Amino acid sequence: MTVEQAASPGGAGLALPRDTPSSFDEAISVFFSHWSPRLLTLGIAAACVGRITEGPWSAADLLGPAAVVVSWPVLEWLIHVHLLHFRPRTVLGLHIDPLNARRHRAHHLDPWRFGQAFIPVSSLVVTQLLLLTIAAVGPWPALWTVAAIITALGLHYEWVHYLCHVRYCPRSHHYRTLVQNHRRHHFKNEKYWLGVSMLSGDLLLGTAADPDEVIRSATVRTLSDERAA
Repeated sequence: MTVEQAASPGGAGLALPRDTPSSFDEAISVFFSHWSPRLLTLGIAAACVGRITEGPWSAADLLGPAAVVVSWPVLEWLIHVHLLHFRPRTVLGLHIDPLNARRHRAHHLDPWRFGQAFIPVSSLVVTQLLLLTIAAVGPWPALWTVAAIITALGLHYEWVHYLCHVRYCPRSHHYRTLVQNHRRHHFKNEKYWLGVSMLSGDLLLGTAADPDEVIRSATVRTLSDERAA
């Protein structure tokens, strides 16, 4: 399989495992069979209920979520680069290798095992509890709205990332572009195309390269140094 074939979201030569979902009904069913989408959906519902119980809406319910949406591509990029691609290291005798980074290395080694693409449940539970706690104890009711938007964007991220690693792909140009972009990250060069659900982070931070001008990385599967590859 060539890099171009792997990066293509459809068409002849797409060498994807036959046992991954190939229709929308199958894809959505398998998606929600995993705990991450379920927990995110519950988190959205909890945040919505929390906001409704707080009373009248205000301009902050628009401004807060707008700020989250605008900053999301950069946040997604930073998490991908500095957490998911974190290289194990020893600091003052302490070995540091976060679970998310370990899972992501395994994900790069075998990209078609889509079960490894989901956010680890332990990390997600901590994040969700933190978001909901901040909204509950914070002085502004709009914090519930912000928590709901962050969680909804997280659910959308999980859906897009999952689509990148199964046979099914929506027909829309938007989603096919997202899928193609992420598959290049996995099969051509891990240093580029770091956005998943939004791509403007790559444009802002210089990793939205022309695929024809990027060489295939020898470490795209291992995320290791060239010397160790």
